[in-house]
Amino acid sequence: MGRQMSKPTVTQRFVMKAERVGDKLPHPCIMYLLLSTMVVIASAIWGGIEFTVPGSEEPLVIYSLLSRDGIVYMLGNIFSNFSSVSIVAMLICLGAAVGIGEKAGLFKSLITKMSNILPDSVLISGYIFLCINGNLISDTTAVLLPPLGAMLFKARGRNPILAIILTAVAYEGGLSANILLASTDANIFAITSDALSILPITENISLNVSCNYFFLLTSAIVLTIAETFVALRITEPVLNADKEIDVNGDLLYQCDEFIIGDKENRGLKVAGVTALIFFGIILVCVIPTNGLLRATNGDILPKSPLMSSIAQLIFLFFCTTGIAYGFAAGTFKNTKDIVLGATQGVRGVAGITTIFIFAAQFIAFLKKSNLTSLIAVRGADFLSHSGISGIPLVFSLLILVMFINFFVGSASTKWAMLGPIFVPMFALLGFNPAFTQVIYRVGDSLTNPINPLNSCMPLYVGYAQRYKKSATIGTIIAHTLPYTIVNFFVWGGMLALWFALQLPLGPGATILL
Repeated sequence: MGRQMSKPTVTQRFVMKAERVGDKLPHPCIMYLLLSTMVVIASAIWGGIEFTVPGSEEPLVIYSLLSRDGIVYMLGNIFSNFSSVSIVAMLICLGAAVGIGEKAGLFKSLITKMSNILPDSVLISGYIFLCINGNLISDTTAVLLPPLGAMLFKARGRNPILAIILTAVAYEGGLSANILLASTDANIFAITSDALSILPITENISLNVSCNYFFLLTSAIVLTIAETFVALRITEPVLNADKEIDVNGDLLYQCDEFIIGDKENRGLKVAGVTALIFFGIILVCVIPTNGLLRATNGDILPKSPLMSSIAQLIFLFFCTTGIAYGFAAGTFKNTKDIVLGATQGVRGVAGITTIFIFAAQFIAFLKKSNLTSLIAVRGADFLSHSGISGIPLVFSLLILVMFINFFVGSASTKWAMLGPIFVPMFALLGFNPAFTQVIYRVGDSLTNPINPLNSCMPLYVGYAQRYKKSATIGTIIAHTLPYTIVNFFVWGGMLALWFALQLPLGPGATILL
């Protein structure tokens, strides 16, 4: 917002210098192009190396992308690499849905209402808590909340980029923390459960999907407090002093103050009734054990039509409520207005979609080369032969996972590689597999906000560029780094506290066997 800070603290000066360095990095498209080139060269250097992934019978080989077949693969899969990134389709569809609500004026009215009733003291902490629990709807959080949060923060006189940064650090950095069980819990536990049969001492252990619930529930609250402190003391003052930020941003996403009249109130009421009907239909499809949105065996977690359709349901929710508001408030005259709003919404995410064209190639090259698997296996081998034990071993695994996370993004994929190694290894040292799992989940979350290879990073950069044209990956990392450092000490301290006091991690889940 261009306001001058009275006297920057040491930490604030560090962030400002880091941001200046980050702003000088190439455009994200060029960054991903350079990273892709590095992967191609690395695959050629180490091409042909064989290694075995625990749990897999067939050895893997580093695939050279500079071989004849590799070059043919790169040329022939440019389009398919892009189309295989599922978040792009979600981004475009949700962009259209948000565009309908924006064109109708729903968000302007809703945010103005919230601005009048939401206490300023809970705006930042409430938003952080919401984003931390965003893994309930997976990457939909990264697509949806940054633009809406930016509009809300701007309406409250806060820097809109602050909302984008907070989404990145709270959702990505607090990915495992939650007040409710999510599909992530079920997916990770399924791998842990399979690893229990490796050793006789663990094959009869009774654990369930909620084995980390007490720890992760506490984490959601503690991280909210810690990240709110960083936001108020470091991030917000630095952003407010940044003269390159234009708080008005993209005209499509402005939310200027205006008076809520009878038409707007009528629109909000009709949209509210529409929302209630929408959720009522979902409940009808979920509550019965044979409900339409349940799995054939009656379960909801880990897999069910409900869990696999969350993004689609959110898309329909925003479309229906936006259309209902538009016609009730008189901002929509006919169906052409709906299409115009959707078109404007898609146009608003065009810049982010362009970044994904290049990011998709990098992600595909990294996966095709098998370099990520090699890094994970070599790191696990090093730690398993290091001779470290006790708390140092806990933090060694934590740091190893943080490092591997830079190269292997998927939480399930990483744990599928590491779980069969560390679940039995830690069990032989007396650790309950539930504790090994929670160490992994903490490490898997910590470096997400500063990981340039994070699949959601192009989203945060693209949203930030609406308010600061020079924003790059480095800009986002500069602002998220303090949170990663604080979260490391906070979460690491919690692990040490749980270990020292032998607190239960979840129902029936102890620290030691």
